[in-house]
Amino acid sequence: MQSISTINILAALHLFIVGGVVTCGLIEIVFEYYALFFDKSLHHSAIRIHYWVDIIVEIPLFVGVAITGTWMLFLLESISPLHLAKAGVAYIIVIGASVCFVETFRRKRLLDEGAPEEVLLASTKTMMVRNVAVIGVLTQFVLFAGLWLSYQRLRG
Repeated sequence: MQSISTINILAALHLFIVGGVVTCGLIEIVFEYYALFFDKSLHHSAIRIHYWVDIIVEIPLFVGVAITGTWMLFLLESISPLHLAKAGVAYIIVIGASVCFVETFRRKRLLDEGAPEEVLLASTKTMMVRNVAVIGVLTQFVLFAGLWLSYQRLRG
């Protein structure tokens, strides 16, 4: 019986964690947009929920994605330009997400200090545009490149 290689086990773990990050991000986008465009009375609650979801769920998942992705790079027998491009864009996403985490913490602090609603709304709109426009587009490239590289590895 043939054993499963370490990189395949790590790739499965990586994909599981990536799925958690993508799901968490999509859920955050849904409740932020709902509070922003459909029911402004939920905006303060959305800021608080987003803050706690980032701390408890999303930041640990991002750390897990970064660790497993970097670990897989070191286990590869040969690294193609696509591997390097995917890794580079993934690290840009991690940096962009870190900026969004800081913005989420700043928004929560502004809320706790009693900042005017206009300031909170402007901060939310800026953060959401950045998330969708930058991180969303880059994430699609990383996901498709990762699927293609996984397909190539499994094909032999």
